Amino acid sequence: MIITQFIFLFFILSFIVNKKRAILYILPLSLFFTTLPLVKIGGTYIGLCDAINFVICGYAFSKKRARNSIFYNPLFYPLFANFIFLLLIAAYGTERTSLYVLWKTISNEILLPLVLIYFLQTKTDIELLVKLYLKVFMVLCIYGIIEFLLNHNIILYWLQSQTDLSFWVDHTNDIRYGYGRYNSFFHFPITFGDACVVFFYFLIFFYNKYRGGFILRKSYINTLCLLLIGVFLANSRASILALVFGLLQFDYIRKPKTLLIAFFIFLIMVLPFSDYILNVYHSIFDFTGNHYVGGSSMEMRIRQLEISFFLFLQNPIFGGGLSMIYYLMTDISIPELAGAESQLFYLLIERGLLGILGYLWLIISMCKLLPSYKKFNIVFVGVWVLASFVSLTVGLYINFPIVFLFIIYKSQKLNLLKI
Repeated sequence: MIITQFIFLFFILSFIVNKKRAILYILPLSLFFTTLPLVKIGGTYIGLCDAINFVICGYAFSKKRARNSIFYNPLFYPLFANFIFLLLIAAYGTERTSLYVLWKTISNEILLPLVLIYFLQTKTDIELLVKLYLKVFMVLCIYGIIEFLLNHNIILYWLQSQTDLSFWVDHTNDIRYGYGRYNSFFHFPITFGDACVVFFYFLIFFYNKYRGGFILRKSYINTLCLLLIGVFLANSRASILALVFGLLQFDYIRKPKTLLIAFFIFLIMVLPFSDYILNVYHSIFDFTGNHYVGGSSMEMRIRQLEISFFLFLQNPIFGGGLSMIYYLMTDISIPELAGAESQLFYLLIERGLLGILGYLWLIISMCKLLPSYKKFNIVFVGVWVLASFVSLTVGLYINFPIVFLFIIYKSQKLNLLKI
């Protein structure tokens, strides 16, 4: 695609001029093109984000100071263990893992989180990155509103016409109890909603704890409102469940004002959409079917879990390999897996016990990253885990919540946060 090649060229030129600034800019800006292809080599499409990751990681590992900083990364041990596990899974999994799939997985889940801490050194770096994420999410949500008003995703439709690779799924006519579903710039509406929820809770914490006060109150409130709108435009059960779960972080007993505000917001959210929320609840837990909402019902998920566990037992240590589900969907054609949109199924089928062990180690380590803000830390990680286990966040990897955890971690180290 010419436009993605132009973006990549612009990034390279910016990288030559100012490496750190280019990397800090591209992290939030990459949310606009999480699944866009850059070039086709043979029969394989190379993603724009994967090519950018190659440049970032290549630069970081070429610099002695950057290499040394990796060992001081607070998540070094679980990330390094996952790196070894992924290599073993790729080598000994049932289905052969292509080098590109291996790179895509390792660069997003391991290498980028490892080197990221090197580029967050100063207060200026932190404030620049947070400001960029604010602006990016405002644009993402506003474009989601435009998509809703037009009932048409103009930009993604045009971009899709430029390539044979199907990099997004149109859900504008996927009506759930009278409400459509909108992607913004993401592959799935689910990804759009989950991204909004994760940033929503990061922003609330960061705005109230950061000493600098560089985020204007008006910008803060406007962004929170847009993020909530984004969650409902996505119309994803995973995002709504994650949004509700995130409310556990607040201290309602010590701060009754917070309880009143939360209750008021709850009424605003629930009263106009009470029928819809009840229907969504029934669609998740009702075993009689899922005819009016689409996606997987609880009955379907249980069936998918049975299939996943059966496939897990075929190679319980190493799993089926990082390309196994794609192989099952294309070459074998198991229709029940069509809606198996859960990180749990992928862990069972593709990564086996090694992958599950590595995932648990990383999640537990992430939960212990901010001991001074233990409750927020656990709930924030839980929001991501819940969202990714209820449904897949296609285009977003675990490095997405890690970025925000590292921003808070580094801010604390620089004494920029209130206790």
